[in-house]
Amino acid sequence: MKEDAVGRVVLAFAIALAAALCLLPLIASAQVSAPLSSAYQQDASGHAILGASVAASISNNACGSTTQGTVAAGSNDHAGKFTVGTASVTTCTITFAVPYVAAPKSCTLTPANSAGALWNTTGAYVSAIATSTFTVTGLALAGASYYYHCF
Repeated sequence: MKEDAVGRVVLAFAIALAAALCLLPLIASAQVSAPLSSAYQQDASGHAILGASVAASISNNACGSTTQGTVAAGSNDHAGKFTVGTASVTTCTITFAVPYVAAPKSCTLTPANSAGALWNTTGAYVSAIATSTFTVTGLALAGASYYYHCF
């Protein structure tokens, strides 16, 4: 009787294993039909790629009235680099390529050149964040470059 119970357990296990092996090729080849989010991607090494490939911009007179600032190639709404124009300015507004549904919770700055690193001179900080822009304010921003991250 004991051998009969063991035989049934072994048979049940064998059937379950056979079923799993039959389904394994289907599970392994299954693909997600749509990405979880078009804003989140990974490169071949598994590093996160945030944002679309469309660059943020600086509108006319939004970063100096005589010389405009620039947004570096490869920048997007989530992260990038911008340089303030050479005119003496105290604000610079970056426009997102695609407006957010709700304004980002945070936009942070990191100096990207020696002019940007002179905090005693520039005093740069993010003074406003909206659904379509963020504004950097400071004492003397001319020629300063910053990396930005908005989340």
